Amino acid sequence: MDAQIDDVMTYADFQQMEKEGWNVFIVDGFSKTRPFQIQRVDEMNLFESDMEVWRFVVARAQNDPKSVYARALRYIKRLSPKEFEEIQKVTHLVEVPA
Repeated sequence: MDAQIDDVMTYADFQQMEKEGWNVFIVDGFSKTRPFQIQRVDEMNLFESDMEVWRFVVARAQNDPKSVYARALRYIKRLSPKEFEEIQKVTHLVEVPA
């Protein structure tokens, strides 16, 4: 499936991510090379670090390629490739499950 279509995030996706204690954030001014980042929702304290969130998201994406987790990774890969590379390094992810 075309990544341009298969990585579209919906309002319901963002709500689900938020409830789980993580989300895709726009990082203004912090990084021009990583403008979108998968991060923990700090106020919820459900994850120790962003790297823990990455492992959580990658594990679930590998189990369900049609899930919000896989869509989030495809979204990041397309819009923030440097962030995706960091996620790959930490999680040893080769490719997002299709």
